[in-house]
Amino acid sequence: MRMSEIKVPTEHTRYSHMRRVQTMWYKRWMPFYAAKATVQSVGIRSRNHYWKWHEAVNPHSIPKFPFRVYTEEWSGWNDFLDNENTYTGTDQKNRLPWTPYWEACRIVQAHSFASKREYLAGHDALSGNIPRAAMEAYGDEWKGWPAFLGVDTYARVETAQHIVGIVALCASNLLTSNVIEVIIAPEGKKQLLDKLGARTDLRVVKAYVWEADLWPRVKQLISTMAGETEPGKFVVPNMNALLYEIDNILLMYRE
Repeated sequence: MRMSEIKVPTEHTRYSHMRRVQTMWYKRWMPFYAAKATVQSVGIRSRNHYWKWHEAVNPHSIPKFPFRVYTEEWSGWNDFLDNENTYTGTDQKNRLPWTPYWEACRIVQAHSFASKREYLAGHDALSGNIPRAAMEAYGDEWKGWPAFLGVDTYARVETAQHIVGIVALCASNLLTSNVIEVIIAPEGKKQLLDKLGARTDLRVVKAYVWEADLWPRVKQLISTMAGETEPGKFVVPNMNALLYEIDNILLMYRE
């Protein structure tokens, strides 16, 4: 046999090739303690900050959703990030509560997203304070992406049934305590907050479930027991008596 015909083993053996393929295609997450130490060394302040950091840096050995990977070791974001932030469904940017689940469904379904991918791509165009990671944010209320997006008629009907309209009796810091302003939000809490958002002088005295068929009775009652000074504003001689009578017609709104 000629010397040129002898095959000398090189680093490109079958074994080394398999190792290279494994390294390229199979992620091996860091141990939990190492991932936690790495994240804490960066100084990440919140869950949202962590996700933004992860998207920017793309650390291949640390999962974007650590609570799914480290299921046995996971005890919350505070432990993972080593801080005392509270995660109560608030957006870290503006500290407003998330839009209630069913109202979020209605807003999302109006955009006719066909998939989670489309939802994520169009998320910034949504009104309200709807979380990007909706599945994690809404927890026990979550019913799956098809239901959230309203990809079938049943999901849209169920969403419509859960929207609770609100009628709020409000007082103004700029007026005497016997003057109320009636604000109606048939589309729910988010609409009410939007209407109140531009009126920092207002506070809600009492809120009821909006029922369009019962409103004529309530409107007649208010007209009888109070004097309308301008559209939607009334001077009420006996506030307790008025609230008592409305209590007998409408259900009190509870979150």
